[in-house]
Amino acid sequence: MSTPARAPISKVERIIAFMALGIAVIAFVALIVVVGAPLAGVPGDAMTTPLWQTLFLVAYFGLPIAFVLMLTLVIIRIVSNRRHRTDDR
Repeated sequence: MSTPARAPISKVERIIAFMALGIAVIAFVALIVVVGAPLAGVPGDAMTTPLWQTLFLVAYFGLPIAFVLMLTLVIIRIVSNRRHRTDDR
């Protein structure tokens, strides 16, 4: 019994994977900074500056965007493997 052949990984798949990883890491770091800032003694008034609002938005939207990119990558891989498998027959 042989293992099913997999389709080669394309540049688009690599780009999507690294984009998802990069966005997830940046969003996670932003989340840690936003959550950890009050624990480090940053006053609440300082949290209204544009820098903190940007960090909050990156933390809020970054992880869902990374999740959607990873889901897209999984769907692309499934379609690619199915096409590769049917072409080999």
